Formats: sequence, structure tokens, C-alpha cells
Amino acid sequence: MCLALYIGTDQPLATSLWNEAQPQFYLAELVSKDEPVRQHFSKPYVYYAGSHLQCSCGFFHNCMVHTDDPEMMRQYEESQKSARTLVSTLEQVLEHSDTIEVFLTWEGNQALAPLQHLTLIPSDLLSPLQPYSDDTDPEVKLAISAISEQDFIILRKGKEGS
Repeated sequence: MCLALYIGTDQPLATSLWNEAQPQFYLAELVSKDEPVRQHFSKPYVYYAGSHLQCSCGFFHNCMVHTDDPEMMRQYEESQKSARTLVSTLEQVLEHSDTIEVFLTWEGNQALAPLQHLTLIPSDLLSPLQPYSDDTDPEVKLAISAISEQDFIILRKGKEGS
């Protein structure tokens, strides 16, 4: 099962299709399976945001990362590249709007109510590496996102989330 990230805005945004030859961040119009998600948004324009993996799973890297493992670091960097592009897009939208609405859910759960409401800034969507603990191998890090499934987020301009 995959995560699905939806973005609600006050103005229309440019959309694109996922490109298997050049997998990267994209925004798409909603398709019929996505339509139940509209009920959660007050914004008139709602989009599906996809990552380099095609689904929205690629934006979030919530796991342990052994930084001396090249494959783990490559996967982490790919997810952060998708997430940074998402964040940059959201920051650009916020130049012309006070807020953006975001809903993260599992595919198939679009109609389910959010479990948590958060107010954040776009950069809070990143999954920065943090030490696993003070008494473990310094090469072992945790990548942690501030959001999880069934979260509804209001994104605002600013330097700090709340």
C-alpha cells in the first residue's frame, strides 16, 4: 500500500505527469479514485503530489539509516530530493497565498477523516537525519518526518512550525 499526498491551494497550479524515464516530483489533477479526498479541503484546487517513486511514499524516509551504507544513503538522498522539490513548490505557492492545505493518507483511505490536524511550515515536511542515540555507532542515524498518515496540515509562511 502506498501513501497519497494531496495539496489544496487557492490558485491553480501547473500539473505534470510522472515520467518513468526521469522519475521526479510531479503534481497531478485528481482522478476518480482521489475524488473522496476533496471533502477534507476548504481550498478550491486540490492536487495529488507524487515523488520519484510515482506514489507519495518517496517524500518520507522514516527509518534507520546506516550512513556508511551507500545504497541506504542513495535511497535517503533520493527521498530528500523529492521532498525538497515538494517543499520548494509549496514555498513558491505561499508567496501568493497565506496557507496551503495538505492531507497525507494511505491509498484507499482518502475518504477517512484526518486523525490529527497540524500547523507547520513547508520545511517541516523534510526527514532530516538525526543521531540514533548518544551511545550508539555514530554512523547510525534516524530519518524522521514530522507528519504521518491521516494527518491534515495547514502550511503557513514562517520559520517555525507549531
